[in-house]
Amino acid sequence: MKKAVKYGLISLILIAIGAVVVWGTRHYYHLMKSNWESIDGEKQEIYVYPNTSIEELQNVLSINYTNASKRHFMTHCKWLKFNFPETGHYILPERISDYELIKTFKYGNQTPINITFNNIRTTSRLASVLGQQLLTDSATIDSLLNDSTFLSEHKLNSSNAMLYFLPNTYQVYWTISGEQLFERMQSEYHHFWTPLRKDKASKIALTPAEVSTLASIVEEENTQHPDEWSRIAGLYLNRLRIGMPLQADPTVKYANGDMNITRVLNIHLQTESPYNTYLHKGLPPGPIRVPSTRAIDAVLNAEKHNYIFMCADYHLNGYHLFTNSSAQHARNAHLYQQELNKLKIFK
Repeated sequence: MKKAVKYGLISLILIAIGAVVVWGTRHYYHLMKSNWESIDGEKQEIYVYPNTSIEELQNVLSINYTNASKRHFMTHCKWLKFNFPETGHYILPERISDYELIKTFKYGNQTPINITFNNIRTTSRLASVLGQQLLTDSATIDSLLNDSTFLSEHKLNSSNAMLYFLPNTYQVYWTISGEQLFERMQSEYHHFWTPLRKDKASKIALTPAEVSTLASIVEEENTQHPDEWSRIAGLYLNRLRIGMPLQADPTVKYANGDMNITRVLNIHLQTESPYNTYLHKGLPPGPIRVPSTRAIDAVLNAEKHNYIFMCADYHLNGYHLFTNSSAQHARNAHLYQQELNKLKIFK
């Protein structure tokens, strides 16, 4: 009788163990199998915002994936002590298991994004463009770009706050903070300014910051034809060299707060501003736009010539006519103004 009871207990224990093994094996199988499948058979881009719950994450995933068992997923979350997903941007494969999915979101194994910006003239515009691409909002970025204490810590001021933001495409995490982004841009800026570029800047008697300021004017002078930038840069360097005012129309537009002015008039030239290079000799306090690296290199490799006068070509082809003769420049300007009059462009 005792033996029968003993064997009965052993049998029950073995059955229980077997049941546990079967149960555990079954759940392990469901944990490790690829039971999330992309609806369209492609990789999926997922954004997880702060304070997202497991249930909300599952709802987001269900938009792009089919899941063999949502109940198993919630069980696996408890097993692996997965309480909430890390905020971030993720690219998930076409098929993925609960285990890989939970590991990805639990430890925040984000996929970087590409951010890009160009044709930027103001800090608010830069903040807006970046805010549209990152979790950090534009107001936070704009606040940093106008924070005198923060800028001074990075050896900048309100006039050159965007100096480090060289237009390009950069890989960053979507969750990067405004401070981290600024430090990244500062690092990219210093990486761009190689010893060779610094040497070229020294040879034209400009600092890297001054090169960027001049490059911003050169780029604004002709946004249509970059092939003319090195010649324009050479002209402005000639003016700086002989102590002649730059008399750059883009700086007058900037000083007047309207970069869309088509015809610069005498009334515009009278606007008092450190950016008005008709009234003040030398370079303005900072860039009038975020210059492209191509424009910076155009200044560093400026064409050597003796031109000091420049006027938009009266053929209205987007190029300029250059000369070192004031009389010829006057004729060129007259012909150009005649064409504007014919087109009834008076302001």
